Amino acid sequence: MAVKFLDYFKPEFRFALQKLNYEMVTGEADNPEMKIRDSHTLTRTADGETHIYYERAVSFSPQCAFRLEIMFDVVLAPIKSIDSVADEDIVNAIIGEGMLGEIYGRTSLLVAELTMAGRNSPVVLPSANLGRSK
Repeated sequence: MAVKFLDYFKPEFRFALQKLNYEMVTGEADNPEMKIRDSHTLTRTADGETHIYYERAVSFSPQCAFRLEIMFDVVLAPIKSIDSVADEDIVNAIIGEGMLGEIYGRTSLLVAELTMAGRNSPVVLPSANLGRSK
């Protein structure tokens, strides 16, 4: 089912930072591979709100440098019932229509800020790794 975000939700939303974990990892590795995982999880509440939890995890293989996780809770207000719409269709509409662009940008800024702490060079990543969303 093709779902259009603005057919079901108000364009305004509120959000909160739910998780911010940064862990320095000791050890060195030759040519470590940076792993970026983005995920989206949808939850519906009894009061009619829809929550999209967007999480970005960054780590290295083999483990070195740092591990970090950032999660935002984005609260959407429906303008009509979404009971008959599958969670996956809602998430795909939100991603496909770029409704979380502001959240993706904030996440990228947090990654850069955290990684440059302690006089290190900031790690600047694309604002979303949408090919790996779930």
